[in-house]
Order: sequence, then structure tokens, then C-alpha cells
Amino acid sequence: MVRSMSQRFLVGIWRQVEKARPVTVTGVGFFDLLSQHFLALRIGRDGIIRAVNELYYQTTLTQDQDLVGFDVAAMLDMDMPLEDLIALKTALARGETWSGTIRSRGLFSPVSIRGFLFPEEQTDSMLLIGFDTTADVEMYEASRDNSILFEILHDSYYFRDMQRFYESMLERIVTVPWLEFTRSAGIMLADLDTMEELRLVASYNLRPELKTMCARVAFGHCLCGRTALRREILFKSCIDEEHENRYNGITPHGHYNVPLIYQDRLLGVLFLYVSHGHEESARERSFLERLAGILASAIAQRESERERDFAMQRVVELQQTIQRYTPRSLWYEAGSSMEKGVTTLPAHSRSMSFLFLDIKGFTHLSESLSPTEVIELLNEYFAPTTDIILAQDGEIERFMGDGIFASFAEATSAARAALRIGRLFREKNAGRSADGTQLHFRMGIHTGNVIQGNVGSHQRMEYTMIGDAVNLASRLESSCMTDRILISETFYRAGNGDFLAHEPFSIQVKGKADPIAVRYLYGYRHLPDHGME
Repeated sequence: MVRSMSQRFLVGIWRQVEKARPVTVTGVGFFDLLSQHFLALRIGRDGIIRAVNELYYQTTLTQDQDLVGFDVAAMLDMDMPLEDLIALKTALARGETWSGTIRSRGLFSPVSIRGFLFPEEQTDSMLLIGFDTTADVEMYEASRDNSILFEILHDSYYFRDMQRFYESMLERIVTVPWLEFTRSAGIMLADLDTMEELRLVASYNLRPELKTMCARVAFGHCLCGRTALRREILFKSCIDEEHENRYNGITPHGHYNVPLIYQDRLLGVLFLYVSHGHEESARERSFLERLAGILASAIAQRESERERDFAMQRVVELQQTIQRYTPRSLWYEAGSSMEKGVTTLPAHSRSMSFLFLDIKGFTHLSESLSPTEVIELLNEYFAPTTDIILAQDGEIERFMGDGIFASFAEATSAARAALRIGRLFREKNAGRSADGTQLHFRMGIHTGNVIQGNVGSHQRMEYTMIGDAVNLASRLESSCMTDRILISETFYRAGNGDFLAHEPFSIQVKGKADPIAVRYLYGYRHLPDHGME
């Protein structure tokens, strides 16, 4: 809002300037009048400053300096674009109006001034009137900086491939028009195992000679290695003695070398080229510090993800290995207990069916084979046998040399598995009749109650089943005829009439005072093609 005559008058002048009309000012003390409200300078057409008001000195914090008698360039900051300086001095020399933004020298940092230049009547001087726009310019510049940093942050999550992220980030940074970087840059990551060298992982517009030289750089060597040791931004305006990686004909240039640090941990170094003789800028340094924070965070996150994925893969591999040596039911019980916050598996009683399988005469047969041949022959039969048991929801409780101990929650599952294993052995033997290495089996199955629980100590523990039902199933296998399935009467009744078996008979087994009623199973009513006979 315009609140004074001088401000309204200046606005009128500005409107005429915008329309490119000549402007003249009359009245004695007009410079003093404007000086009360605006930054004001009287400048000769030769570019020499003739008067400066107090508000200008207060704004730039340069009260102890006197600009009178110096060329107008003396008031300008080194970072002011050359074309703007040329335009200002041309307008002065021609006595023409001009408007634009001036970057003036300040005691601590440049001051942005929105200025209007117009001739002073009856003199050969020009009046430069303006106001401080530093806050607005800084806000605008910060907004642009934050915008590019936000895009880089977005890319760090968008690109799952870190190589693509590095390349995208470098290209984005070196092409930002308001940053004074040349179009060459790169990223080097620290060897986190040794913390003794950096390796080049991505580059933009880097000469092949430097790519080769900088493929690996020891800490303390050249600019990147020194940055890694010092852990602070290293700026160079030219190639000096610390720029050790160089080749004949290398183009003169300067450097920003920025350490990438996350939670006091050095992850790497970002380097960017600047033109030869470039002066370090506080804005560039601030921007690079924030950029380094984002980049280091992205690298640390991906490194953490990589380590976590590697650890999880090892856990999965270990789990798969252990699962091959332990029953699946144990893993289910363990998982259920962990969900409940219990670290030990509970003991309980349950009714199950137990199957014991043994290879008849395998010890004698193995004496004529090499160890490798023994294992290969046994696995040729046992691998598909295991698949059959698991397919029927059974569990391999234990491999016992040339035998298998399996458990089933349902008697019908145990019967189907046993009959299919019997058929498997017949088919395998039919294909091996010529070489005399056939394997013949005995199987025993019984159903009964057992106690399942932890047995052992805190150093070595086994989740096992204890009960007479397990022992009886083992005794049935020992009493079975070759290539037959001997089942207890209890197991037969659990089939509810669906099991096809011979007439019952009694046998005496070790550990039992009374004879045990048993049958030979040969079929299952719902699986006629898998019958034993």
C-alpha cells in the first residue's frame, strides 16, 4: 500500500519507466526527500558514485565504508550476473531509464535491491532509487532449492535401483540453471568393510581418463580421498597440488567435494565441477549440505534394506535347511507359540497313527556297494516316499538309517500313504530287476494315544512323542513279512470299514504279555488302483 507522497511519486516514476518514457525530476532536495524512504544513490553518467544515503549503508551494514568516488561496480556483489552490470552501466552512460534487481555488496551477505534508474534534471547525474528485496529473493531462491531437493528426495524412493537414482540425481543437479556447477559430477562410495578407499559408482559427463583413475581412490588421496578423511566440504577454485588424479591436457576447473555422512558414519563423497576461478558461494555450500544429507540418508536406507534382505535370505535358507531335518508340525507348533509370546512348545496328549518302514536286508546289500552308491540307491526310493507321506499330510518324524518313522493325524491318510509307497517300491523294483539292486520293504502301522512334549535340557532339546502306540507300531514293522503292510486291529477299526485287509490273526510282540490282533492291509475302498493285491 502506498502511504506517502514520495512513495506515490516513485510509483508514478516506475510506471513511466515500465512504459520506456523519458523521466525528469524537478525540485531542490528531491534526492534528500527520497532518501527518507528508499535506498538512494546519485551516480554520474561516467559510473562514479556521487552520493549515498544512510539507509543504503544501514541496509548493507557497511556504515564504516564510503562508496562516494568509486565506480558503481564497487557496490555490486561478485555474484551479480555480468549482463545485468553491463545493462546498468549502459543506461548510465546514455542517460536512459533502467529497472532491475541489483545484488549489492553486504557486510555478511549480498543484499538484493529492486532499483529504478532515471536522470536528474539540470545535472549530468542519475538517481538510483530502490528498496530491499533480499528476503523475497532469498525466499524465492530457497523455494527453488527446496523444490529440487524435494524432487531428489522423491527419486530416492521412486527408483528402487540405486544406480538409476544416482544417475538421475547427478543429471538433475548439474543442469539446475541457478547453480554455478559445470556439467560434470560423480558419486563415490566408501568400502564399508575396510573404510580405507572409495569406489566410483556413478558419474555424469566425466572423461574416460578420470573414470579409470577414480575407479578406486584411497582415503587421503586426491580431493575425494582427502574429503573422506576430513569429513567436511572441500572447495577448490582450480587444479592445485592436492588434485593428484590428473592427465595431460586436463581442462582447468574447480571442485566441490562433499562428504556423505549419516549418523556420524561416512558413506561416500559427492563431487561436482565448477569453472576455473569460481568463488565459493554460501548458497551453494548450504545447498550441497542439504543435498548431502538427503543422499546419505537414501544410501543408508538402501544399505540397511540390503543388509536386512541379506539377513532375511540367510534366515530363510537356514529355515529351509532346518525344515528338511525336522518335522513340519514342529514348525507350526513353534510359530503358534511365538505368536502367543511363548518360547517353549507346550506338552499335550493326542491320538495319532504311526507308520514304520524298514528296508529288508539293506545292510547286507550295502556291503557290496560304495558309500556313494548306497546313499544314491536309498535316496532313489526314499525321496518319492517322502513326497508321498507329505502329500498325505503326514510328517517324517525321523529317518533311521534305512528306515522311516512317520506320523499321521488321520488313519485314512496313513493307509493311503502306505499303499502308495508299496506300489512305488513295486514299480521301482520292476525297473531294476536286471542289476539285482532291488529294495524290499516292511511296514507296520498302529493308532493310539501319545504324549508330545519337550525332552532334554536347555542346551539340547527335542520335541518328541512318547507312548506305547509308537513302540507297538515299530514292533509291527519288525514282525511284518517282506513287501507287506502289517496293521493293528485298532488301526483297522479306525478306517470305519474302508480298509481292505486279510483276516485277523494274533502275534506276540516284545514288551507285551498278551498277543496282539493284527491284519495285512492290501487296499483302500476308495483307492482300488492303489491296492497291494
